[in-house]
Amino acid sequence: MGADLALVVGANVLGLPRFRVVLVQAKHADGHQRTCADVGRNQGKQLDDLLSTGMGYYLFYPRAVADADGRHTRLLPALRSAPAVFADVATATGASNRYMVGCHARRDGTVDATDFAEFIALSMASDELGVGRLFPCAQSAAASLVVKGEPLVPEVFAVDRTGSLSVLEFLDAMRGHGLETTADAPFTTYEELKVDHEPDFSSSPLMR
Repeated sequence: MGADLALVVGANVLGLPRFRVVLVQAKHADGHQRTCADVGRNQGKQLDDLLSTGMGYYLFYPRAVADADGRHTRLLPALRSAPAVFADVATATGASNRYMVGCHARRDGTVDATDFAEFIALSMASDELGVGRLFPCAQSAAASLVVKGEPLVPEVFAVDRTGSLSVLEFLDAMRGHGLETTADAPFTTYEELKVDHEPDFSSSPLMR
C-alpha cells in the first residue's frame, strides 16, 4: 500500500523520548550508469500515497552487474525523502522522463541522498525534527502504520535507543490492530518475549 518497509526507532528528540516512524519504498536503480530510478508506478499514485503519509522515503539500490571477469558489483543503497523525489517529478521539463529521478541527487545536481546504514544508525536515532513522524507512545506509533484496518507495509523493523520506550508494547499495539508480529532475536518466539518480565527486564537493552 505504498511502501515496502517501516522503520520504527525510539529516539530522544530534544530531550524527550519519541517513536520515530519512517516508511520506505524500495526501487531498483536504472538508466545511465545506474544512477536513476523510475518512481512512476501507477501513473505516480505510489509516489502520491507515500508523500501523503508525511514519513515516506525511497530506497534506491542497483541490480548486481557482472564485470568482464564475472565479478558482481553493487553500489550502496541510498535514501531520498519522498518530498525531494516529488520535487524532481514536479519540476521535470519533459513528460517522457518525468518520473525518472536521480538516486543520489536532485535535478540540479545537489546531492541529498543518505546511505541506508547511516540513515538507520544516525538519522533515525538523532534529535532531528525533520526525519519521519514522531509519536509519544507505542499505541500512536502502531496506529500510524494502519489505514482502514490494513497495514501500510508488510515488514516492520523496530528498536528503542532511549532506554525508556518499549518495543514489546509497540508489538502488542500492532497485534491489537489485528496484525501478526514476531520478535525473533534474541528470543525464539513472540510469546517468549511477552512472558519474560523478570525484574531485570528494564535494564536489558535486548529485552527492551
